[in-house]
Amino acid sequence: DEELYAAVAGFVLVSDVKARNPQVYERALARNETPDLWARPYLTGDADTDLVLGNWTPESVSWWGYAASLGDFTAVGPYFVAHEGQASMPSHALLCARSYGESATRRFPIPDDREPDRFYLRQCSRATEDEGARDQLLWRIPQIVRAALDPAGALAPTHDATKLQAGDVIALGTPGGITLTVGNRKMLRFLNRVFFWWDSRDWHDAFFEKDIENYLHEGDALFLWGEGLGCQRLEILSIAWPPPPGTVPDEGDPAAPATELPQPQE
Repeated sequence: DEELYAAVAGFVLVSDVKARNPQVYERALARNETPDLWARPYLTGDADTDLVLGNWTPESVSWWGYAASLGDFTAVGPYFVAHEGQASMPSHALLCARSYGESATRRFPIPDDREPDRFYLRQCSRATEDEGARDQLLWRIPQIVRAALDPAGALAPTHDATKLQAGDVIALGTPGGITLTVGNRKMLRFLNRVFFWWDSRDWHDAFFEKDIENYLHEGDALFLWGEGLGCQRLEILSIAWPPPPGTVPDEGDPAAPATELPQPQE
């Protein structure tokens, strides 16, 4: 572990924004999976947590990687803070807020009678490896790095990957209280017995579209702050909703590929 910590150059604030509909579609594909079949190295040991997180395999991770790789989603910075070599990650307080653009701009109504152009606090937590802390990382830095270095691991960029390159950035994941797509697995399994004729695309549309006004749209903005790492203000300029892999949207469908790459931050 000490050797892996020593290889960490430092820490930086990352806006790990993802297009959520591919993630919802992955959940729909895995709706019949049961925890007894899941890969043991990626289970936390807590049944409720594992049910929320699901199974981490190269196949499921590829969906999440696809969701995180669209347009200019990922903002990094503004500061890079060098690691001093200690065998732990320094704890950092984190804050995330968002605003909603005018309804005429964002194409979907602002949810819950919220006001436009006002920041609403979404999450305030602490990224830490401290044992017993409320916001303790599920996996410590050495576990994450080993998963990325293992060609058979879920986090390996390719199946022949055996090393990380200088300058590679590992996003440690989403702090609790942010994402809309990790819950509802129990409900999904129950309803799967009721709506037994639905296919994966039906489940995607039902679960994604019912919350679509809560997601980021044109005119919305994000504010991120990390203790000692600086802050980011990101304005959403355009959103191109990608279709799930293997599907071809109809011409004129909002899911059709954009003629230009989306530019979701300033």
